[in-house]
Order: sequence, then structure tokens, then C-alpha cells
Amino acid sequence: MTSILEAVKATAALRPQALALIDGKIAVSYETMWYEIAQVAGRLRSLGEANGAVGLYMDNCPAWAVLDLAFVKLGWPCVPLPVFFTEAQRQHAVNQAGVRFLVTDCEVPGWRGAVTFRVFDSLYYFYSIEREAAKLPENAAKVTFTSGSTGQPKGVCLPQARLEQVANSLVAAIGTNYAGVHCAVLPLPVLLETVAGLYPVLLAGGTYYVRPQALLGFEKGLAPDFSMLVQALIESDTTSAILVPGILRGLCQTLEAERLSLPALKLLAVGGARVDGALLKKAQALGLPVFQGYGLSEAGSVVALNTPHANRLGSVGRSLPGAGVELAADGEILLQKPAFAGYLGQETTPECFATGDIGHFDADGYLYIDGRKSARLITAFGRNVSPEWVESELISQPEISQALVFGEAAPALGSLLVPSTKNVTTMQIEEAVARANGALPDYARIQHWSRVEPFSTANNLLTANGRLRRMAIHEKYQDLMVCSLEIQG
Repeated sequence: MTSILEAVKATAALRPQALALIDGKIAVSYETMWYEIAQVAGRLRSLGEANGAVGLYMDNCPAWAVLDLAFVKLGWPCVPLPVFFTEAQRQHAVNQAGVRFLVTDCEVPGWRGAVTFRVFDSLYYFYSIEREAAKLPENAAKVTFTSGSTGQPKGVCLPQARLEQVANSLVAAIGTNYAGVHCAVLPLPVLLETVAGLYPVLLAGGTYYVRPQALLGFEKGLAPDFSMLVQALIESDTTSAILVPGILRGLCQTLEAERLSLPALKLLAVGGARVDGALLKKAQALGLPVFQGYGLSEAGSVVALNTPHANRLGSVGRSLPGAGVELAADGEILLQKPAFAGYLGQETTPECFATGDIGHFDADGYLYIDGRKSARLITAFGRNVSPEWVESELISQPEISQALVFGEAAPALGSLLVPSTKNVTTMQIEEAVARANGALPDYARIQHWSRVEPFSTANNLLTANGRLRRMAIHEKYQDLMVCSLEIQG
């Protein structure tokens, strides 16, 4: 039995009525959760032998957690499918992973012959399809599809033991005293929420607050309702959550505008993309206990993390035990013996994984992320510029929500800018850019900018963890960016 199942079973025996899962309507004790995992696993086994991957396609809810652990108990490789994936991306993932069974909370067009079953008195669908199962590594328990910087997601195969190693390392680094009520703000198919949220909470005997995304304000991907999120965090007395930078920014703006606070919060982990220092300072000024981290799917989601016991602003913390973090001569972050078991369609796993991220350590072992190796720009004057560096200065201005910097082989840099609200004027953006330029050397200053619509998962310009899909953005705004550079030339 795996450590996560052992932990749920142990808590069910020692504190049977302790709350494991809540969603605002139902409250599930550890005793009930353990019983339900066993019942669901038995029901699924009676429906067929997986003999391949099984897809899990549903919104956040208590049943998601039970189904995930039922798959672990059965030894069925699970493919979590984000609801924000386009139909084409979802079909790509299903085909690549050779998904033969699909468990979902809704009827899916194109899939027939569903058998229904219940979890916590709610109805779910079990579909099967005749297809050849994809060849997965023997120890693959999860196949997570990374959003990446390009269109089609890539399947990363991960052993359950390594995922739980990361989760246990997080519990050891943070401490069980912080396992109060954890709110699942991110979608559970995003590996970060499962490995750094759900698993550590259950390992530590805490309570996992998991509601559908729409009830947290994320029904409209382009325009999240952060007031709903704040109210949910207040009403649930949330003590911990995981955010990406865009959500942290919206949370800070809402708390400030509505003059609210979150006194129950003890730990707010933020990662997935670079966080600018001004945003971290703003969060701290609002009383938010923010701790920045760093990771990637190939490493089991978390590589390094600041904690309440060891926190250094601007860094992503110290690396977790077993992460195997080293730096190449050019500063690229390397992982020795990474957690994943390989990509779908590839036979071998590298002994050393090059992350593509550039970073450095300080004298005390704190890791800093300087940018993406592939994103580096070389201007017409031979200057090397990390666009994330310039972008962080731009989005530190309250008028600017998102920014993409470009200018490869050009005499000056340009930027696509997304204002923080629709009411921000052209003059206000000009002033914000001027302030950002004041903190930058001449060669890294923005000489031309264009106002664009928000980058989001809905328009396929943003990954689930908040990173810019640079290639997709360049393709969409190619004419605008070429025009900008011609103006500068």
C-alpha cells in the first residue's frame, strides 16, 4: 500500500470523524473517505480490467480525490484531463495515452455505452472504448499533459512513489501544523494541485476544501471573479492554498479594493511562473503569507520552495531533498535522476534532465530563477536580454497585468501589454512603461508597445500554471510585432 493510502487509513482509524474533504455542501470524514475509496475501487474493478490508461475528466469536487486514490489502489495509470483543454487537446491526450476507460461527471459526445456509478450519492459515468493501449513505463501511475509553450500538450509519465516522495518532502519541510483547511484554487488535473495540495494535506491529516471552479469565480477564464474567490476563502476559513502569479495579483487587487483580509491564512504558495518582487511585497503588505516555489511536471511538480521556516524574498527557496538540483556552466538548472519515468512515445528517461530554466544559488543555498534559456533575446547590438526580466518590471506596475517582450535581432525592444483593467488609458500605460524603463538599462528598455487582449488558457495563449505560450503569442500577433519593429528601425 502506498504512503498516501496508508495515511488516509491511519487517520480513519485514529481520528475517524476528522474532516478529510469538504465542498461547502458535504463534509466527508476520513472514515467515510477510506470506506468510499475501497467501495469505488471495487466497483471500478467489476466494470473491467484497465489494461492501459484510464482518463479522469471532471471539475474539482470531493469525488475527484476519491477516484484518484481508487486508481492508485487498483494500480491503474490515471490520465487527469483538465476541463480547460480544448476538444482537440483532450482528444490528443486521450489518443496519445491510449485511454481505454474514461471516468467523468458528464456525458461525453462520441463516447457510448456509459455505465453509471455513484460517489457520495452523485452520479458519474464510466466509458470504455476498444483501442490498442499505449505502451507506458511499467511504473507509470500518472500521465500528466503539460501545457507547454506550444500547441499540443506533451505526456509526462510519473511513478506514484516519486509523487508521494515529493508530497512527503513538502510535509517535512512545512510541518503538519499548517495542515488546517487547504482550498483547491487550481484545477486538480494540474499536477501542482494534486502533489502539493491534495496529497500533503491528506498525509498530514488536514482538510481539503474542493469546490467546482465556477464556485470559486473561475467560470469565465478571461475574466475571473476574484470577489467570489475571496468570499470562498473567508467562508471556509482557508489556512493554505496554491496560486499562480495571475491569481495572486487578482487576489491582492480585490483585497485592497474591497478592504478585506484573510486572517486565517497561514501559507499561500505561489509558483508556475516567475513572480515579480513588487507583487510579493504587495502581498506581504496586505498580510498574505506568500511563499514562492519552483517546479515542473518532470520533477513531480515541486523542486524548491520557500517555507515559513526558511523564506527569502525573490528566491524560490531551497531545493527539496532528492530533487538533485545542479547548475550547468551557462546557469541552466539541471535535475539529476528526475522524478518522471519518461515521455509518452519515448523509451528512455534521461539521467540528467535539462529544465531550460536559467538560475543561480546564493551563498545560503536559496535558488533564484533568472528566466528561460530558449526565451533569451539577442538584440541587433549583440546584447543578451532575458524577456522575463523586462516583463517582471512591466507587470510590477499596477496598470499592467500581463506583458510579452520581443525584439530578437532588432535595434530596440517592444512589448505586447495587457492592462490591469479595461479602464486603464493609453496615457496611464505610457507612464507605467516609462516607470518600468527607469529601472532598466538602455538596451533593455521598451521603445514601443501595443495593447492586446488578455493571454489566457481559453485563447490558448497561457499555460495552466500561468506561463506565456510564447510561440503561440508570436504567431497570433506576428503582424503587430513586425510592424512595431519596423517602426523602430
